[in-house]
Amino acid sequence: MIFGGYSKRVLDTKEITVSKKTRSVVTVACLMLLVIALITFSLTNNAAPREPAASSPTPSYTEGVGPLPSEEQQWADERAALYKVVVQFEAAFGTYSYQDTAQSRLARIRPYVTDEFIAEIRSSLSFDGSEYAQAFIENRLSTKAVMDPATGIFGTEFGQDTACILTVVQVRTVNSSGQESFVVNSEAKRVWIKTPDGWRVLHNVGYTESC
Repeated sequence: MIFGGYSKRVLDTKEITVSKKTRSVVTVACLMLLVIALITFSLTNNAAPREPAASSPTPSYTEGVGPLPSEEQQWADERAALYKVVVQFEAAFGTYSYQDTAQSRLARIRPYVTDEFIAEIRSSLSFDGSEYAQAFIENRLSTKAVMDPATGIFGTEFGQDTACILTVVQVRTVNSSGQESFVVNSEAKRVWIKTPDGWRVLHNVGYTESC
């Protein structure tokens, strides 16, 4: 009985030893798998980063300049260009002297007008022998027209490549001695048209007429 009891205790001890060895093997295997996983993760993160795929460039209005300007900005630029020509034309048209001929006056305004406008006002370019014209020549008078675009442009109406503008021009008249005779405000309503060469006067419009 004693021997048999001893044998049973020895057997139990062996079973416990085997169980402990099994657990140790499993633990070591799990640790090895964990180490392998950590090494794989570390190698993956330390690899050279991929460069992102090149994207197509965003189209621009002018390469290297900027985006397409807004419609409001385009209209503002167009008005500024038109008003600049209006000021130049009114100064050229309203500035002359008793020594001028129709041809000399025509040459001054030619860069700002169309052929239609020339045909319309050709007769008024020369001194026609009227009482006013005669007095202008006899007194050796000259005029100088000045227009401030901030206060001299009214009622601009834009259409398709056209504009109707009412202007008020200050005209100073002086004699040959430089003495100022009088100052008047000259009003005019004209239709302008956009040509390949820029804005040009197309024709005059009566004060009571609509464009």
